[in-house]
Amino acid sequence: MENGHDRRSAQRREEILATATEVFFAKGFSRTSIDDVLERIGGSKRTLYRHFPGKEALFTAIVTTFSDRASNFAPVTQSGELRPLLLELGQHYLENLLSKDVVAMFRMAVAEAPHFPEVTKVVYENGPKRACELLAKKFSEYNVSGKEKIEDPAEAAQAFLAALRGDLFFRVLLTAYEPTSTQVKKSVAAAADQFVKSHVTGGK
Repeated sequence: MENGHDRRSAQRREEILATATEVFFAKGFSRTSIDDVLERIGGSKRTLYRHFPGKEALFTAIVTTFSDRASNFAPVTQSGELRPLLLELGQHYLENLLSKDVVAMFRMAVAEAPHFPEVTKVVYENGPKRACELLAKKFSEYNVSGKEKIEDPAEAAQAFLAALRGDLFFRVLLTAYEPTSTQVKKSVAAAADQFVKSHVTGGK
């Protein structure tokens, strides 16, 4: 059972992460110091180092948090027909991927890659790679009880995620473009339709 000290420690860790995220997103990794974070949140270096042994560990924790969001899928409520399932999974994934914080994380990680290459590895393993693995697992589960058959779930997962990202993700990532909810829904629907045509066969 969690005691008062553990709760306060966990709360302090979250406060440090939230403040550090704002500072890193504003200044980038190379231009941010631990003192910059402490200036915003207060407290001592000793307390911060108790949670994060250094700037790199703090930055990695932030990247991991947002990479996890980028690979997250909502619990599935649809069953039977595949297209409604694809729409539900795709909508949740793309909304997370295009959120301002996740896009900012990708921009920051790419910008810092030459100086801190471990960051891009963390982003890839906790973001795109993990998303593909989780989706492949969901496709395999669907094949057990679904009305249709998804050929090669691992390859199919890669294809569906690539179709979801499409041009829209890179447009948001590289410009100040903000898509409407209607555009996101259309992108998801197009990806789902393309997927069904290319990776699905009839009933088992």
